[in-house]
Amino acid sequence: MDKSVLEEYINQFEVFESEVNYGFKNICLHYSINILTIGREAPLNTTPEFWNNTIFNLTTVAILTLGRIFDLDAKFSVHKLLNILGQNIEILSLTELRTRKENIDFEEYVEGKVDFNKEMYRELVNRKKTLLKQYESTYKVYRNSIIGHRLVKNLVEIDTNNEFKYMDILNMYIALYNLKRELWERYHNGRGTKNLTFEKLTSQIYSLEKSEDRTPIYLHMARDYLKIYNLLKEHG
Repeated sequence: MDKSVLEEYINQFEVFESEVNYGFKNICLHYSINILTIGREAPLNTTPEFWNNTIFNLTTVAILTLGRIFDLDAKFSVHKLLNILGQNIEILSLTELRTRKENIDFEEYVEGKVDFNKEMYRELVNRKKTLLKQYESTYKVYRNSIIGHRLVKNLVEIDTNNEFKYMDILNMYIALYNLKRELWERYHNGRGTKNLTFEKLTSQIYSLEKSEDRTPIYLHMARDYLKIYNLLKEHG
């Protein structure tokens, strides 16, 4: 296959992966602070202005990052990533995977695996379209008017019908994370991946103190938050 096409796909994917991880870590920390401190807010109340500002900024970064992922005219975006894949479906084929795997019994490795096809591709595109529609109907105006550019003086100038819910942002990032993982697994292992769910994420957050060595990347900041919380509890 054309090496320049593959290189462009990899470049687009690496930026997409980075943006998803960055935004996801921020909204995961927002969620973690809220659920882990219910009924035990005293340590945070020693520095309330800092935590109020932190929570606001976490949401701001998450929405700004959604904009970078979904901007239609950006140099890097999920649209360009999937467009390249759609025009070069063989990027995720088992034939191409063979060229990336060395020193293994490839036939045994791919036994039972299904070659990536147009139907699988359309399913990924439909996921993206659903997320784009949600972004454009709820977050795009806020991102462009308040975060990206100072187009209005305050929030009341924005259509109140576009109010957003923090949980919706989190669920959007869960979906983006699953899309990113699907593409990663297809490229590196020739298979799909088990989707992360909201319930699984919540369980992981509640288990952070017990599983520090196995913390997924999207919960690294939440893990560090727990360390800060415990220090405030002890010395604050």
